[in-house]
Amino acid sequence: MATKTLYIDTQRQGQGFLFEATEGSTPSLRVYISANGSDITLESGDEGVFTYAYSRTASSFTSVAGVANVGSNFIDFEFTALETATRGKYFASIFVDNIVQTDGILTLKANGAI
Repeated sequence: MATKTLYIDTQRQGQGFLFEATEGSTPSLRVYISANGSDITLESGDEGVFTYAYSRTASSFTSVAGVANVGSNFIDFEFTALETATRGKYFASIFVDNIVQTDGILTLKANGAI
């Protein structure tokens, strides 16, 4: 499956995003990060997390760890089939170093093959 791409700006947290995938798939997501339109530089120890749940007030959510590309400005997220197992529309957030960078929507579409 091809890598999907998102661009987020740490100074525009309200911009939101939409990420769509197919239930039971293993999508890859690359998130480019900037601040006021200028690329940031990730350092050793920088961490990314993509979280999602059916509700913003849910007591449990799914988290996908991201791999920061040190010296660059992107984080890669690799989803497993278990993490995308249930179709639906989810509230999602992208964190960098435990700080919410942006909120959005994850939509897992029905897979006609299963």
